[in-house]
Amino acid sequence: MRAITYARVNRRNARQGLSYLSPVQQEEQTANYVHTRGGVIVDHLFEEDRSGGTLERENLELALATIEAGEADTLVVAKLDRMARTIYGAHSVIARLDAVGARFVSVADSFDLGTPTGRLMFNILASFAEFELDRLRSGWGDVHERNVAMGIATRYPWGYERGLDLQRRPDDTEGRGLVPTADGRRYIPELFRRRVAGETYGDLARWLNDSGARTRDGNAWSAAGVRHLLANRRFIGEVSYGELVNRHAHEPLIDEPTFLAAQRQPAATVRNGNGFLTGRARCHTCRRALEHHTATPSRPWDVYRHPRSSCAQTVQVKASDLDAYVRGWARNELAAAHVQREGQRVNPARVDELEQLRRVRDEVAASTDALVRLGVAAHSAQVSELDDRIGAIETELGDAARTPDAVMPTPASFDDLDAAAQRRVIGAMVGAVFVRGLPGRGHKLPVEQRATVVPAGSIATGDLPVRGRTTEFRPWVSDD
Repeated sequence: MRAITYARVNRRNARQGLSYLSPVQQEEQTANYVHTRGGVIVDHLFEEDRSGGTLERENLELALATIEAGEADTLVVAKLDRMARTIYGAHSVIARLDAVGARFVSVADSFDLGTPTGRLMFNILASFAEFELDRLRSGWGDVHERNVAMGIATRYPWGYERGLDLQRRPDDTEGRGLVPTADGRRYIPELFRRRVAGETYGDLARWLNDSGARTRDGNAWSAAGVRHLLANRRFIGEVSYGELVNRHAHEPLIDEPTFLAAQRQPAATVRNGNGFLTGRARCHTCRRALEHHTATPSRPWDVYRHPRSSCAQTVQVKASDLDAYVRGWARNELAAAHVQREGQRVNPARVDELEQLRRVRDEVAASTDALVRLGVAAHSAQVSELDDRIGAIETELGDAARTPDAVMPTPASFDDLDAAAQRRVIGAMVGAVFVRGLPGRGHKLPVEQRATVVPAGSIATGDLPVRGRTTEFRPWVSDD
C-alpha cells in the first residue's frame, strides 16, 4: 500500500494548543492505519479553513493528481466527511479513484467499497455528511441573525474596536457593539470630507501617513488600503451579513449622504477638440491624432491621450507640458525667421478678417439657397465682390497672407498673443508633433525626450490617418 493521507478542518478561528487537536488526531489515525497494514505514506496533506461542501481544495486535488499519476494507490482519511460533505462530492472523488484502480479508506467508518454492503454504507454515510453540513449551515445562519440584531460585528474596520464586555447576557447588547477609537474620531470624518472634495486615494494615503496614522499592523497606508477602508459601511453605524442588516448597530462616524458621496467614482474625462495642439499632436507609432481630454470637477486632468485603437502603444502626455514645449519650439523658430524677415509684420486682426472673408466666400459660393434666392447674376456679383475684398487684404498683407492662418510675429509679440492667435501661428509653423508611448513609467520622462516637432511642409497631410479614411498605420520615421 502506497498511501496519501488527507486531513481537513473547516474552521480554525482562534483555537490553539490543546483546543486544536483535530488535525493531530486525524494524522495519527490515518498513519496508524497505514503502518499497521505494512503500507508506506507517500505524503500527508492537510487543509484548514476549507469547507467540505466544495471540492475546490488545493491539497485534495493534489492528492488525487498524485494517485492518478501512479505515485500512490490509496487515499486514506480519518472520516468520510473529512473528504467531502456532499453525496455528489464524495461520488466524484470515488469515481476518479476507481478510474485508476485506486482504493479509498475511511478509518473511522470501516467500510470496504469493494463489496455491495460497503458501497451501501458509503452512500448512507455520505447522505448523513450532507445532512450534517446543512444543519451546521442552518445553525450558523441563526448565529449570524442574532449577532446582526444585537449589533455584533465579526469584522470591523480601522477606526473602531469591539466592546470589551463580551460576557453579558445574550439579550443585553450594551458594550458588545463597536466603539470608535480616538484615531477613528480624529481621521475618519476628515478622510471622507477630503474624498468628497475630490482628493484621490493616493492623496488621502499620503495625508494619513504624513499625519502619523498607521494601519492596525503598524504599516503605512496605501491608496488601495484607503479605497477599501472608505467602502466599509460600518462607518455609518451599520452591521450586516448577507441580506441581514442592522442600520443602527453602533455609533456612526459619518452620515449616509457623506458615505455615498465618497463612493462616487470620478467622472470620466471629457474629450473635446479645443486643445492647443488638437489635430497636430499624434502617436509616434501609428501617427493617429491624439485626443484632448479636459478636466472635470472631480478630476483635475488635462491630457492628450491615444484614442482607443489597435495601436500597440498607449500614449498619454500632459497637455500643459506638450503645449509649453511646442510654444518654446515656436519661439526659437520665430527668432531664427525674424533675423531673415526683420521688419515684416502681419496684423493678426487683418488676418482674422481675411479668414472670415474666405469662409463666407466659400459658403456663399457653395450655397444653392443663395443662388436660388439671388439669381445667377446677383449671386455671381456677390462672390466676385468677396473675391475683390479678399484680394485687397492679401495685397495689403503681402506674401505672408498667401497661406491661411499664417502669422509671423516676433518672438516677443508671440507671447502677447491670445491662445487662439498663438494656435494659428503654430498651425502655420507645425505639421505634426509626434509623441512616443514608452513602456513602464516612460510617461514620467521629460516631454522633450518623447516629443518630436515636424515643421509644416515636412510631412504630407494626406499621408496622415484621418477619422473616416482608411490609412495604413505605421510609425513616423524622420528623414534626417
